[in-house]
Amino acid sequence: MRKSILFILAMFFLSITGCQSQPFQQATLTPTQGTPTPIPGLTMESIKNAAIFAPELQKNVQLLDGKYEGGSGLDYSLVEILPQSTVGDVNGDGQQDAVVILAENGGGSGVFVSLVVFLSHENGFSQSQAALIDDRAQVNRVAVTTGKISVDALIHGANDAMASPSLHVLETYQLYGDALALVGLDSTLNGIENSIQIDTPVNGQSLTGNIEVKGSMAVAPFENTLRYRFYDESGKVLDEGAFMVKSEDVGKPAIFDNSLTLPAVPSGTKLRLELTDLSAKDGSPVCMSSVDVVVK
Repeated sequence: MRKSILFILAMFFLSITGCQSQPFQQATLTPTQGTPTPIPGLTMESIKNAAIFAPELQKNVQLLDGKYEGGSGLDYSLVEILPQSTVGDVNGDGQQDAVVILAENGGGSGVFVSLVVFLSHENGFSQSQAALIDDRAQVNRVAVTTGKISVDALIHGANDAMASPSLHVLETYQLYGDALALVGLDSTLNGIENSIQIDTPVNGQSLTGNIEVKGSMAVAPFENTLRYRFYDESGKVLDEGAFMVKSEDVGKPAIFDNSLTLPAVPSGTKLRLELTDLSAKDGSPVCMSSVDVVVK
């Protein structure tokens, strides 16, 4: 009888041990499973608590949790990193950079919203020149794709009250040195979409002499005329002029196939060709597209 009781107790303890060990074995992970690879470079938290230069206020400020506030009356200053800010590799060095939407107020009603890039370096970071988006712009989203920064926002159209921007834009920026350049602009107002697509030349193409520029537009510009510009890498305008497109009628899509002469610059020079539709009302850009080329 005693042997039977001991045998039953032994079997009972073995069954408990087996039940406890089975879940542990199932939960065991290999060394690499579930372990994310850290991305080197900046984090948004590091910028939110850094000393930066406020471009509109033209002063250095120390941020605390993404905000600086000081002074009163005419000396009041507010600088704030907006939540749409993000991180990504802007200059292609494999390091994560901070792409910041910065809002600044100097005591008046205006809140000036700018795009600023903080480039990661071994010993810290450097700050780019700012690109002003608008006074009281409503930024929806910011993204970094293959070194280009896209900003989805509402800005002021020609007839908008300052408190109510209604022009929906998708702006594309690229960093040249420490300067941000607007290299693409699509806009939508009253349901009408405006954009330019450059098919030829393609980005990075080596060219010489006269070049063929082909593409299309969602809506033809006023008097079927765009402005073309050639920029060097410093942002200096080397040449500009009128660029004609073809369309069946006002408000209809357009196509273009024109020849342009490259500026007389040394071989190996990088240029940016830009096509812009300018508003007939106030001369502001309606839409714009650009492509980088290299002179043979």
